[in-house]
Amino acid sequence: MRSLKEILAICVIAVSALGWGNAEGTAAARDPFPPCRDTPTCTCAPVINVTPPQMGYCDCKNLTNWLSNTTSGLSEAEEDIADLTTEVVNLKGSVDELKAESHEAESHDESDFVNYYDEIAEATCTAMNTAGGWTYAVRRECGGSRTCATICSDAQLRAQDGQVAGRAMTCFNSLHVYGNRPKFAHGVAGYEKLGLKMYRYNGCGGGWGPNYCCCRSK
Repeated sequence: MRSLKEILAICVIAVSALGWGNAEGTAAARDPFPPCRDTPTCTCAPVINVTPPQMGYCDCKNLTNWLSNTTSGLSEAEEDIADLTTEVVNLKGSVDELKAESHEAESHDESDFVNYYDEIAEATCTAMNTAGGWTYAVRRECGGSRTCATICSDAQLRAQDGQVAGRAMTCFNSLHVYGNRPKFAHGVAGYEKLGLKMYRYNGCGGGWGPNYCCCRSK
């Protein structure tokens, strides 16, 4: 037969085990995510065998919260990326517009010739028109068969402007304004450099050379 001491020891062990089991059952009932104790990985839903490195121990509740926060953060990051993509597209559109404006400024769309050749010829012809009256720098095909004298006296040319349509128009000089001349930036880049170029014929009968006719009408 067992001694009274042995019987008492067995009773103490049984009561302790019963109490521990009831306590664990109560805690499990309160907490839907019970700790995984000392196991190296979590095997509770919704994730199996995952241990996030920032956790010092394996806790299914904390793991679930961590995964939820990570998913939320990923969604926000994707939204940020979408916004940045839109901003980049808009920025590219602005850059393209600036490039187009810059190209338009460089090509001088207000004149068909680069470097304002029409304006250069008009200013030169007007300065040479000492007799006064209306002055025109009329483009001419370099090497064309019609001389400036013929072009300026053409009635169809005068008809393009009502102020001189009924008046006589004559040529008093001709010019060749050269294209493809060097362009210099503002400042010292153009100092002591040959830039724009023009030849004055002091006549109107040249068949080859003039690309502008200086025409006047009183």
